[in-house]
Amino acid sequence: MNKYEGMFLLDTSRCAKDWDKVVAHVEDILKKNGAEIESCEKWGERKLAYSIGHHKRAVYLLVVFLCPGPAIGRINRACQLSDVVIRALITAFDEKAEIVVEPELGEGSKPTTATKTPATATEGEKTDDEAGSDAKEAEEGEEAKEGEEAKEGESEDKAEEAKAETESETPKAAEASEAPDAASNDQEGSEQGTG
Repeated sequence: MNKYEGMFLLDTSRCAKDWDKVVAHVEDILKKNGAEIESCEKWGERKLAYSIGHHKRAVYLLVVFLCPGPAIGRINRACQLSDVVIRALITAFDEKAEIVVEPELGEGSKPTTATKTPATATEGEKTDDEAGSDAKEAEEGEEAKEGEEAKEGESEDKAEEAKAETESETPKAAEASEAPDAASNDQEGSEQGTG
């Protein structure tokens, strides 16, 4: 059996009438599909980012449970058919993550999001996220250095091309300046022959 966490968005009016019955309904959906519930936490009522059906608010319920993998599809289907569950998201449980739960908000309070933070590392060690960000920064630094070297190489190539063009234009310019002299010499010779 695999460990999962499910975030269930529940109908606020039904939760207000009988909270225990709503939680029992969600737990019943899970247990009917072979799940063993480890924990069940109410995250409180919050305004939705966008309305789902006619719902503008929902009560968030986080459930951590053990379940065989194929049962997840059946659980999702049962949630879609439920009048109590507005939306459900079930993901594999991340053992390395530590769940930070915010205190329940009152009606006048502004909701904020709960976050998952990496498990704390012992002093002097880096978490996987910190080590990954250090490696990413090092790669970006190397790429920037390579980019600067490439730009320097391109500017040197352009300078050499410009120099080659000016050198190749110099003999043409000399030929062009000689051409009028030759033409004038031809004219002088033809004038001398006639006269």
